[in-house]
Amino acid sequence: MRLEPLPSQCLVDRELAVRVLGVRPGERVELSLRNLGANGSFFAASATFVADRDGTVDLTSHAPVEGSYRNVHPMGLFWSRVQHAGPPPANVPEDPLTAILTVSAAGRELAHTIRRVYREDVTSRIVQEDGLVGRFCTPAHAAEPRPTVLVVGGSVGGLTWSAQVAALLACHGFSSLALSYFGGEGQSSELKHIPLEYFGGAIDWLRKQAEVQSGQIGMLGCSRGGELALLVGAHYPAVRAVVAYVPSVIVGSGYPDGQSPAWTWQDREVPFARENSGTSALTTHSFYSQLLQRGSVGDLCIEVERIAGPVMLISGRADGVRPSAELADLAVKRMRSAGFPHQLEHLSYEDAGHDIAWPNAPTTMNRFQHPISGEELDAGGTAEGTAYASRDSWSRMLEFLRSALVT
Repeated sequence: MRLEPLPSQCLVDRELAVRVLGVRPGERVELSLRNLGANGSFFAASATFVADRDGTVDLTSHAPVEGSYRNVHPMGLFWSRVQHAGPPPANVPEDPLTAILTVSAAGRELAHTIRRVYREDVTSRIVQEDGLVGRFCTPAHAAEPRPTVLVVGGSVGGLTWSAQVAALLACHGFSSLALSYFGGEGQSSELKHIPLEYFGGAIDWLRKQAEVQSGQIGMLGCSRGGELALLVGAHYPAVRAVVAYVPSVIVGSGYPDGQSPAWTWQDREVPFARENSGTSALTTHSFYSQLLQRGSVGDLCIEVERIAGPVMLISGRADGVRPSAELADLAVKRMRSAGFPHQLEHLSYEDAGHDIAWPNAPTTMNRFQHPISGEELDAGGTAEGTAYASRDSWSRMLEFLRSALVT
């Protein structure tokens, strides 16, 4: 019994072909994947297969007979991992990025460790100049300026999400700046009164960098960062393409108080939908749903029709945080009504929740405590649906950015 050769290290968004060879036909084979989590926890997934008549188990074409996931999913062991409290099994590597893949059949066992990273052949540096807080990533050994993406995260703040995306984009040939707009060093701990001019300053900074093709700058954001990407794109024509994950076209309030403006422009607050203080995830979803049903939200909408380039919206129709699909539908309707002249795509996934991102990350943790507000959130969707949305949208997003920004 043996594993078809697998790399010892690869990017987290890379799909692997896991195949077990040399098994007795019809034999049951269990595969498990484990890695270390935070605070002494660990992640684990397992699935049992029946070897085919050639004595092969092939995760790219075989469905498990039982386990952490169903149906055929080449990376099912990766996205179906569940976090467990308590001490991890003895063979779990100490590096959280390194997972151990174990294969067991009739008393035989073999294992393979694989380190999954966010950057390969990437140069990155911390940016703390011109009032900016960020991380700038570029493809290593790039001989000429590259199309560039400004990346912003959501209501968690800081660089946790955006720095990972920026590094992955650099692996795919883009220069990228992950930008913190609150929650970073020397910044406010809350999402409120954020001047849009701060992002204009980031665009100006990018234009000065030798690694940046100055006329080819796009912007990508997720959740409140998706809202922000649309908003900055509507105010700065230098943004030549926008990707917005699970966004809102209706401008939201400051977070977490719900009463302050999230954004300002020329020292004035950007009009926003004021929520009740201490709003829970459920009432936030209901709040946006009620706004959509009301229909008269034009004064609270981002003028997305002013964006000076192609737009891609990515949403989940089972989003538990806000009705991102319906909000994106409203953005599409507004742009088409205005005769939007650029490419416009809305990728909407029926069973996906709020946590659509890069592929192969665990999608089982729907319920979590927000680190800023402390409220309990339900991201919605199914693990399988969100995993599919992440996988499908990621490759299409990369192709969209290449089409929009690569000349």
